[in-house]
Amino acid sequence: MQIFIPTYGRSTQQHTFQHLPKSLQKRTTLVVQRREAHLYEGYNTWVLPKEIQTISPARQYIMKEAKKNKLAKIVMLDDDLRFDARRMDDGGKFLVATDKQVEELFKRIEKSLDTHAHVGVLSREGGNRILEKTVESTRMMRVLAYCVETYHKEKIKFDRLPLQEDFDVTLQLLRKGYPNLVLCEWVNGQGTSGAKGGCSHFRTIELHNENAKKLAELHSPFVKVVEKQTKGAWGGQARLDVMVQWKKAFQSAA
Repeated sequence: MQIFIPTYGRSTQQHTFQHLPKSLQKRTTLVVQRREAHLYEGYNTWVLPKEIQTISPARQYIMKEAKKNKLAKIVMLDDDLRFDARRMDDGGKFLVATDKQVEELFKRIEKSLDTHAHVGVLSREGGNRILEKTVESTRMMRVLAYCVETYHKEKIKFDRLPLQEDFDVTLQLLRKGYPNLVLCEWVNGQGTSGAKGGCSHFRTIELHNENAKKLAELHSPFVKVVEKQTKGAWGGQARLDVMVQWKKAFQSAA
């Protein structure tokens, strides 16, 4: 299984890469925009075509090139992650994962792709409330692993929306009858949403709101748009968000 980290604007702060043990760094490729390629000397990189400057087409490019390079399994990681492991003495709490624990996590991701077309890792937010070891047919964020053959066989697309492309792809696969598997003995967490770099150079509240509406249109009746109050991003303005019925989306394929 090959690891890919699409990244932009963070050449001096590759948090995810630095949190990976050296054994996994050797299997990791940074996917960088052509205008920044010169900033990543010393890393293994794929350089995107110059017309690709946002995340959705970058992810689609990774999937296309994975097929071209005959890769059976891939995992994409956001570039600002850390991994924590569930405590043995208190299942509702976590500690920073050791290198050995991170290596075990990626072994589990790879093995899980033998039985599931898409695999994720529980997010830190709310992770203390989920005590199962795995959950099926649910949200995947920031850690996105795929069986490359199934992705292309089912004509799945990452580039239908400019944002929330991870939700869109998960829903595409669920609605075609492929349950995902989310591993819950580890969690992934990230820095502040909207921090410099990443998608911040093009994501506006207007684009975010329009994207939420389009996601709901693509996956009606399983996605509903709701209004939420932001705490820090966009000056605390109200924004549109989505509520997703992941399991019902999967059940609809039966």
